[in-house]
Amino acid sequence: MKLAESRVLIGIALGISAVAIFVVAKQVGLAWSYTPDDAFIWFRYAQNLAAGNGITFNADGPRAEGYTGFLWLWIMAIPHWLRSDPVLFSKWVGVTLAAGTFALTFRVAMELSDFADRGVRWIAAALAILMLAASLMVPAHAVSGMETILYAFLLLLLFHLEFRLHEHGDRLVIRALPIVGLLVGLSRPEGVLATCCVLCAALWQAPPSVRSRLFRSTLIAFVLPGAIYFAWRFDYYGIPLPLTFYVTTLTHSGTTGWEKFQDFAVSVGITTGLLFAIGGVASLRRIPGALIAIVTLTLFYIVPTHRIPHQSRYFFPALPLMCAVAGSGVALLVRAVGNFLGDTERGRRGALAALVVATATIFAVNHTKLGKDGAMQAAGGLIYYSQMFEARHLRLGKELAKISGDLDHRPSLAIGDAGAVPYYSGWHAIDSFGLNDSHIALTGDHDPQYILRQSPDLVIIRAWRAKPLKPMFDWGQEHYDACVAAGMEVIRIIGAKPYVLMVMGDPDSEIAGRLRKIADGKSGKRRRRNGAHR
Repeated sequence: MKLAESRVLIGIALGISAVAIFVVAKQVGLAWSYTPDDAFIWFRYAQNLAAGNGITFNADGPRAEGYTGFLWLWIMAIPHWLRSDPVLFSKWVGVTLAAGTFALTFRVAMELSDFADRGVRWIAAALAILMLAASLMVPAHAVSGMETILYAFLLLLLFHLEFRLHEHGDRLVIRALPIVGLLVGLSRPEGVLATCCVLCAALWQAPPSVRSRLFRSTLIAFVLPGAIYFAWRFDYYGIPLPLTFYVTTLTHSGTTGWEKFQDFAVSVGITTGLLFAIGGVASLRRIPGALIAIVTLTLFYIVPTHRIPHQSRYFFPALPLMCAVAGSGVALLVRAVGNFLGDTERGRRGALAALVVATATIFAVNHTKLGKDGAMQAAGGLIYYSQMFEARHLRLGKELAKISGDLDHRPSLAIGDAGAVPYYSGWHAIDSFGLNDSHIALTGDHDPQYILRQSPDLVIIRAWRAKPLKPMFDWGQEHYDACVAAGMEVIRIIGAKPYVLMVMGDPDSEIAGRLRKIADGKSGKRRRRNGAHR
């Protein structure tokens, strides 16, 4: 390829990359307020860790492991030690990791396309990050306050090191690969599966001299510390896996893994499907562990019938590598078209132009209406969710914190969304969903008497509507009936459509009186505002 033509292609690649970065930055800004309730579960554990109460959901016990990433937990403890805002801190960390993920995706796509000319490699890498930017899961996970984006970055770094080991066999990579694998496993438990796939493939492919050094590094940097960590957490919590695993496999009231995988495959397949298949076949000998890891993780989420949460966050971490491999598929297609036409230069130009136009068209369709309304639709209603969440969960948690400062006992509540309300209120919390309760998580039993025997001051039921009651969770009606039978009443109803939080408790208690007083005060302010507008 001529130098001038190469420079032109590099310039086009930089332009494509700039568009991708601009759109992602725009989407991040629009989704900035999005923090799902589960993120506050992390903050609660981190808060207790920073306060010296141990790594547990309730400071006064019992111990529970409702988080899924030891590494992210310690990162989230930092703002609590510094007494800064953990929500804001988590978002900036997430955005930084998202930027690193884009940069690493570009790098991996360049390396997997090393058989092509320099300009074509740049175009392939630029289209890889454009395909990644086309997924609107990226801004959601960047600002969510959860471990997903950290796991995605470390997983891609692990795959990158596998490639470097296969191509170069550096001593530094031999040492780094098991260490990064350990970090992947500490980011999410199933990361151990991915690491085992990569390390086994690397040991199988490596020449004898490299294999022996890699084996020693794996024992010292991955197996030994991993075994120590597992032994500690088993001794600390008394169960082999985090509670979230038991809940997501025992509770099938939501969308299951296969259904979510179909949604994910359709959305990702539009932009990367064919190119990923082409690039994957060509890359199988170069990164076998990475490709096997993607298949293994996908089967892990589908076969045990996981209940997959918002924004396909279990499947998303594989997407950066898929886009990088799809980028190499671009370079392969360009070469194949040129060879087929018998005119390498002309074929390459035509194929590049067609691929750039096709990818840009798909990207543009996915990102139509970059205004607020369009982003709400495209990103799964993140802004809408944030507004509803703030007006209900954050509001209730902060109200409970205000009324409980001078109570003669530490109050307790039971709630199925055990994130923001327990975190902001500081109350002892019974997680009726089970993510932070060993009994419910291990048995799948949502017997209301188990909740009521612990004498909660309040029981909070999430419902689509209050009258007639239409609870959001399957066990909601049973819990409501049991509370009424125990003498509880609905003290407050927070929110309206699309859902409400029904706060139930002893109508004659001091807590009930204080909550009513807050509600009356807010109603009076609204009436005065409405009168002033008239």
